[in-house]
Amino acid sequence: MSAESLNCPNCGAGVASDSSRCQFCKTRLKTMACPKCFGLMFIGAKFCDHCGAIAAPVEVKEAAYVVVA
Repeated sequence: MSAESLNCPNCGAGVASDSSRCQFCKTRLKTMACPKCFGLMFIGAKFCDHCGAIAAPVEVKEAAYVVVA
C-alpha cells in the first residue's frame, strides 16, 4: 500500500501518511479515517484533505503495556 501525502496539522508542511513525525516542526503525527469519506487524515487536522469535511474531535489515550516475565 502506498503512502498518501497529507499536510501537518501544526505547520502545514507536506508529510507522508506513514510518517510518525513532521520532518519540519517535529510534531508527533497519528492518522485516523475521515468520518465522511474514510480517507486518511492526521489527528489534530481541522478538515479532511480529501473531501473537506470537518474532522470529528478525537481523544487519544496512550496504551498501557504490561510486561510479563
